[in-house]
Amino acid sequence: MHRRHTLAALALVLGTATTGLAATGLAGAGPAAAAGGTEVTAGTVDAFSMGTETTKTFTVRATVTGADTASFMLQSASTACWRLFETGDLTADGGGAFSGTFTLAQRDRDNACAGHALLAVYASDSSGSGWDDEEFVVDFKRASVFSGQNFGPEPVRSGGTVTGTATLKRASWDDNAYHGVPAPPVLAQFRTATGQYATVKTVTGDSAGKVTAAATQKVDGCWRFSFAGYSTTTASTPAGDCVDSY
Repeated sequence: MHRRHTLAALALVLGTATTGLAATGLAGAGPAAAAGGTEVTAGTVDAFSMGTETTKTFTVRATVTGADTASFMLQSASTACWRLFETGDLTADGGGAFSGTFTLAQRDRDNACAGHALLAVYASDSSGSGWDDEEFVVDFKRASVFSGQNFGPEPVRSGGTVTGTATLKRASWDDNAYHGVPAPPVLAQFRTATGQYATVKTVTGDSAGKVTAAATQKVDGCWRFSFAGYSTTTASTPAGDCVDSY
């Protein structure tokens, strides 16, 4: 299979899918008509997120049956971006698994490109009679972090109130800096010295991303905040802040 033919086929697939995207708001059409026993069943991009790094390398993975070669095309699904992130060939890893890597730099991203992206995978056998192409939605996310997490007072009287504060920030790809996430929903979680974290309450941050939670503590334990993330923003859970009780 020639690379030129592969990428041309992927361009055709991508063009068809993005036409439907404008109407539905989501990329990803139904399964294509596979031929000759070749079938693409999965396509992913490992940890497809960036903070303010200068560059970052990602791995594309696909699961294919009945194929000798495979290629991919990855493009933003945002009507405000429509950026072609990468095209390339995938290497057969055995057992129907294919993979490949690509690197993005600062110039390859801006905030409008965060969110849904379309990964198209094309595969064929050595004879060219077996082939398939499929599209998969992946999310390209801006990295988030908690800054200044602190729970206290330390120690706290048994049955007393512990108050925690932190600021949830995420990377801006427009200026390569971290800024507060407006009004994020955040979980305040607690565990005993030998237990597992459990959610005590859900709180909402302010317009600058600052979150505050107050709760009763009766025994020694650790507190933390946890953010589930959005399609445009990674989840974030910092290490716990332990508070003794007396």
